[in-house]
Amino acid sequence: PNVQGLSLNSAKSKITSAGLKVGSIKEVESSKISEGYVVKTNPSIGSKTHEGNKINLYVSVGNSSFEMPDYTGKDYNQA
Repeated sequence: PNVQGLSLNSAKSKITSAGLKVGSIKEVESSKISEGYVVKTNPSIGSKTHEGNKINLYVSVGNSSFEMPDYTGKDYNQA
C-alpha cells in the first residue's frame, strides 16, 4: 500500500491491514515531508510483495538545515 506522507501510526495500520508486517523504522531528514510522517518505504511504493512480508519505513525527523547568512566581503569581526 502507498503509505508515503502518512503519519507513522496510520502507515503501520495500513500495512498490517494489507496483510503485511512493519519492518524496521528509520529516521531520515526531509525538507518536504513533516516530522513523524513517512518519506519512503522498502520495498518501494508500487513494488510487488507477498503477504506477510515486512515493509521498512523511513520516517521524517524534519529538516535540520538552516539558511546561512551572507558574509561575503565582510571581515572576521563583522562576521
